[in-house]
Amino acid sequence: RYATWRPRGTSDWLVMVTVDGVGWAGDARRGRFLRAGDAVLYRPGTPQWYFTPPDAAGWRFLWCHFHPRPGWAPWLQWPEVFPGLG
Repeated sequence: RYATWRPRGTSDWLVMVTVDGVGWAGDARRGRFLRAGDAVLYRPGTPQWYFTPPDAAGWRFLWCHFHPRPGWAPWLQWPEVFPGLG
């Protein structure tokens, strides 16, 4: 089991990629299930709530907090699940 709640988010960006199993990512009101191959991108200051759902066998994911270089801006224009989460 795994769970993280950051009501104020972080000052950096966070990208997460699901390798295996099932996870959930969103904020306190909305989100989405993540399965192998799914990726999400949290913008700075976006509340972060992600966890292993109770009925999931497990969740294996890779993550990285980062401060992008100015030239990376086009790579950070993901379709949004909701404001702040791509």
